[in-house]
Amino acid sequence: MALGARKSTILVQFVLETLFITGTGGLFGFLFAVGLVSVFPMFQLEDYVGVPTVNIWGGIVATGLLGVIGFMAGLFPARRAANLQPVQALKLF
Repeated sequence: MALGARKSTILVQFVLETLFITGTGGLFGFLFAVGLVSVFPMFQLEDYVGVPTVNIWGGIVATGLLGVIGFMAGLFPARRAANLQPVQALKLF
């Protein structure tokens, strides 16, 4: 909603924010999975469920896929915000 901001600047800000949030969520989710797998042997349930492992490539692919989905989810609101006139943007709030 900044006066004088170009459409490309608004788009870049929205998309970078979306990618940052998605990447941070993916990283924390991956670290949570690694922590859970490292704590799991303490419960001694290997006879019932086996030994869980974390696949690095699976985590990278999942994070990349979520990044693409997050990018697409952030692109449409960014385009809408970039096309608003400053007076319209100020009236929204």
